[in-house]
Amino acid sequence: MAKDKITRQRRTEVRVDQGWQFFKNVRVNEFLDRMARLPLLTVNMEVTSHCNLRCIMCNMKTMRRPRIHMPLDRCRRIVAEAARLGVNQMDFHLAGEPLLHPDIVEIVGIVRQAGIPLIELTTNGTMLDIHRARALIDAGVTRFQVTVDGGNAENFRRIRGGDFDKVVDNLAALIAHLRAVASPVKLQIAAIRFSDIEAEIEAFVAEWRRRTADLSTVAVDIKTFDDLGGNFASDAVAVLERQGEGGPKRRPAAAIADPNALPSPDWVCWQASQWLYVHASGNITPCCYDMDENISLGNIESMSLKDAWTGPALRAMRKAFLDRDFDAMPRMCRTCPVATCPKPG
Repeated sequence: MAKDKITRQRRTEVRVDQGWQFFKNVRVNEFLDRMARLPLLTVNMEVTSHCNLRCIMCNMKTMRRPRIHMPLDRCRRIVAEAARLGVNQMDFHLAGEPLLHPDIVEIVGIVRQAGIPLIELTTNGTMLDIHRARALIDAGVTRFQVTVDGGNAENFRRIRGGDFDKVVDNLAALIAHLRAVASPVKLQIAAIRFSDIEAEIEAFVAEWRRRTADLSTVAVDIKTFDDLGGNFASDAVAVLERQGEGGPKRRPAAAIADPNALPSPDWVCWQASQWLYVHASGNITPCCYDMDENISLGNIESMSLKDAWTGPALRAMRKAFLDRDFDAMPRMCRTCPVATCPKPG
C-alpha cells in the first residue's frame, strides 16, 4: 500500500512537472514572439574596420577579419531599409575609426535625408578637426562620443599611441563652436579608468567638466573597463580597474537566479534585444563585442535587417538567454556579464 502511494505520488509529480514545463515553454514562445514584433530601434553601422590607433585595451590588433571600408552603395541600402523599418537611431560605431572612411560626411547626410532623427558618431578624436566636425554637424550628426585616455600626453601615448594634444585641441575647437552657435548637438567625452593613473584621469575629467559647465549638451565621464568575461582580451588587464570586487564583472552559471523562474525581459541580453550591428564586411551581428563576427546572423548582401531581427538565429539566442541555457548560447556569451546578468538600472 505504501509503495503504491509513493508510485501515485511520483506519477503526480511527473505530471505536474510536465505541465509546468509545457506552461513555461508556452510562455517563453509567447515572449519570443512579442520580442520579434518589437521595432528595431538602433542600427550600428561600421563604415570601416580600419583604425589609426592601437589602444592597449582593444583587440583590434588581434582581429582576424579584413580591414576594409564599407562600399557607399552598401551604406545606402542599409540606411534605406533602416528608415523603412522605422529605426530611430543610426550609430557609427564598432571596431574602426569612422572618420577614416573617405565618404563619412556624405554617409551621414544620407542618414539624415532618410529621416532617421538620431545620428551618433563615436571617434577617437584624432581626425575631428573643426572643419570636419562642422561638416559632420551640417550633414546631420546629433551626438559625438570621444574617448580621451590617460589624462596627459605621456599616458595617452602609452595607452593609445596617438597625439594627445591634437585630440585636446580638436575638442576645444568643437566645444567653442557648439557654444558660439548654441548648438543642440551633444558631446560625450569619456576616459577609461586605469588604476595606476587614476589621479591624472580624475584631474583631466574635473578640468573638462569645469570648462564645459555652462553647456548642458556636453558630458564628461569616467568609464570602467570590462574585459567581458575574457572575451575582450587586453594587454592592459592587470592595470585596468574592473567592475566588482576582486575581479572582472562576471556571472557564471552557478550565480544565475532560479532557472525555473518565469521568463523575464531582464534576462534577455539587452544587446540582442535592442539593436543590430552591420560590419564593414556586411555581416550582421547583435553584439558590439563580437569583433571577429563569431555570432554573425547573416550578411546584408543576402539577408535584410528585418530578417536578421526576426529570424531563427536571433530567436534561438534570445531563447537560450531566457532558458539560462549556457550550452545553447554562443561561446562568447557564456562568460559575458551583459548576457548573463539583468541589465543594470
